[in-house]
Amino acid sequence: MLVCPYCGEAQGERDVCRACTSRLDPSLRAGRLSLMGPWFVRDPEQPFQPGRRLESIIDAIHAGEIDRYTVVRGPTTRQLWTVARRAPGLAHHLGYCHACDAHVEPTSHRCAVCHAAFGAYPDRRDFGALDESDLGWMPPPPAPTGLSAFAPDSDLISLPVRRPARPAPAPGPGASQPDHGGTVGASSASAPDADRLERSDPVDQAVLRMLRAEVERQRRALRWMALGCIFALVILLPLAFLAGRAITAG
Repeated sequence: MLVCPYCGEAQGERDVCRACTSRLDPSLRAGRLSLMGPWFVRDPEQPFQPGRRLESIIDAIHAGEIDRYTVVRGPTTRQLWTVARRAPGLAHHLGYCHACDAHVEPTSHRCAVCHAAFGAYPDRRDFGALDESDLGWMPPPPAPTGLSAFAPDSDLISLPVRRPARPAPAPGPGASQPDHGGTVGASSASAPDADRLERSDPVDQAVLRMLRAEVERQRRALRWMALGCIFALVILLPLAFLAGRAITAG
């Protein structure tokens, strides 16, 4: 079994592919690879053909194999299908401006009517398939805030909560300055840890407020459950006592 490296057709051992008629001689593969590129011409009869380089597409235009209504795609169309007269980099070779449809010379570099540039991407590595956010018709993503509205409670509780930093009190007139070159006392040694606990940011403060609100909500729910149990006991105990007396008397 042999798979054509150009169109993917599976077939028996042979010299010429039965689907795309390409020579399957390994010595000719380098020449075929040099013609490949990121431009495609839609051909329903041979839908698995590899892409072509820009120079090959331009040669096909000059040879009359591609006209203004030929469906193509490439780096300048974001790999989306369109007619050749609307494809930047190809339309001016057909005598049309891709932006305003004005008639131009194939040797022009810019449209004289709308001043659109006629550049293209000759580099075969430039496929042109950008993300949707780069296409121009998608809104930019919002700036990250560090806190998701869909974060579960377990993630919120696991976040470290730090207190706002407090400025250190100014030393009095008779206070001694710390000896940076000598031994530092136990109180000053624990100061960095306290400072780390005291530092905070708006995200941590928001998480702290959310946790406090959740704790308060749970406390209210527990109080209402306790009141409900007490109310149920007050109602049910007399009824049970009366029911017991009725059974005894009967």
